[in-house]
Amino acid sequence: MTTTEAFEAGPDRGLERTPPQDLAAERGVLGGMMLSKDAIADVVETVRGADFYRPAHEMIFEAIIDLYGRGEPADLVTVSDELSKRGELQRVGGGA
Repeated sequence: MTTTEAFEAGPDRGLERTPPQDLAAERGVLGGMMLSKDAIADVVETVRGADFYRPAHEMIFEAIIDLYGRGEPADLVTVSDELSKRGELQRVGGGA
């Protein structure tokens, strides 16, 4: 077997592989954004919603960005309210 053959992927090879992720880091980014609008300004320069592994984190991120874009505060209460208005609060694990 050549080196090239060892690295060739078959049609189904790698499909079950989980991509790199750090859920604690994702939560830290979102928490920091809800604590500081300066953090939002910094994060928005380098991070996109699609960068989050968990879809719930992407939804929260997008809600924070939308609030920030409208000049509204992005804290736990306002983000929860925004997600509720979008019908996404239950999907991200919030609400009762």
